[in-house]
Amino acid sequence: MLRPIASACLLILLFFQPASAADVCRNEYFQGMKAHKDRAKSVLPVEVTRDVSKAQVYVEFDGEVLYYHSNFVSEGKDEDGKPFFPTKVKGAPGLDSPFSDARTVFKNIVFTEPPGSAQTAIMDRALLDSVQFHLDISVFDPDGRPRIDVTGIRNLRIVDGKIGQTIGVQPETLFTSLPPPSLIAKLKGCCLFGRPPHAVPKMLNALSAQPFKAADVKFASLFIDSGTEAAVRNNPHVRQTRLAGDGEKLRSKEDFSKLMAEAKGATLIMIGHVEGRDYVIRDSGKQETFRIAIADARNLARINGVHLIDIGCETTRAIREASFGFGVMTKYNSVDAIQSINRGLTNAKTVQDFLVSLTSEGLKVVVEPSFVGSLPEKRASIYSRTRDKAKVLWAKVATITFTGF
Repeated sequence: MLRPIASACLLILLFFQPASAADVCRNEYFQGMKAHKDRAKSVLPVEVTRDVSKAQVYVEFDGEVLYYHSNFVSEGKDEDGKPFFPTKVKGAPGLDSPFSDARTVFKNIVFTEPPGSAQTAIMDRALLDSVQFHLDISVFDPDGRPRIDVTGIRNLRIVDGKIGQTIGVQPETLFTSLPPPSLIAKLKGCCLFGRPPHAVPKMLNALSAQPFKAADVKFASLFIDSGTEAAVRNNPHVRQTRLAGDGEKLRSKEDFSKLMAEAKGATLIMIGHVEGRDYVIRDSGKQETFRIAIADARNLARINGVHLIDIGCETTRAIREASFGFGVMTKYNSVDAIQSINRGLTNAKTVQDFLVSLTSEGLKVVVEPSFVGSLPEKRASIYSRTRDKAKVLWAKVATITFTGF
């Protein structure tokens, strides 16, 4: 631990590994960061506390550093003998940055010396049971994922520090194999969610306003196995809308261009097997019979005025890696996709309805922030719960992309 610098926030090397100088402030505010303090105080309770179970923490990102501001006052006094102010922490984010680990930061908020195991256990129990974290909307990156790891923190609120208000959504934590976990919020039904949580009201408006007209839909498959073919035959709405030039008839980019021309002016739902950045068709012997870059496929859709909904299924290997090798509880492959698409063609009146049709118990569809922006492609992901009994983890099994909507 470095020695405190007089008349300044404490510049302390606390419990961060790997070691790096970290700003932990127990004075009134960091120099030049009074506005950060004011935003935090507009969200946090007026009362301060020395009871870890009553601690609350406001977090924001100002484009350079993560800023944590608590209502917790550590035991002790500064060099002038004055009581501490509530603790504040700031530092740059990153995958390996201790400032992106909310638990590590909270440990630095509470303790001025490395705690023992009993103290740490009390802190962790408080994090689960009662400590409240207020995440400003700035904490979320452009993909809607938080820049901090909130593992071990149960009580989360989303706030807008600029106006000092809580966003009226209830976030849920989606734990995946790669940290940090995502924060999502429910859109509709059991299993349709949005990311980030504060975008959910706008997502609801966008998804419900976008019509889905089954009469205008065509279907194409980039699978050639017998199970997929049987599923098409057994699902009448999919069978009736299928294009004649899909599947085993595809051998070149020119063939794919003809397929898109057949769907000109329509909404085309296409399912395929993804390998890297390509859609790939393989025969029963795993030999490649067709490959096209996903970007090229979507560009051909734009050229032909096709509203493309492509559902890219992950490989078995990719799913195994995404689920720590435990596999998934609810499978999702071409057969499952066809069955859910058939439900959508039967009942859906809006894009929101269609996305709901792709969900089920054990399968979550998470809508990305592109749905409320002006991006040319709008995305959602399908997650399946894994078989890991020790904890609830979700593995991404497919990506849904809307082009031309």
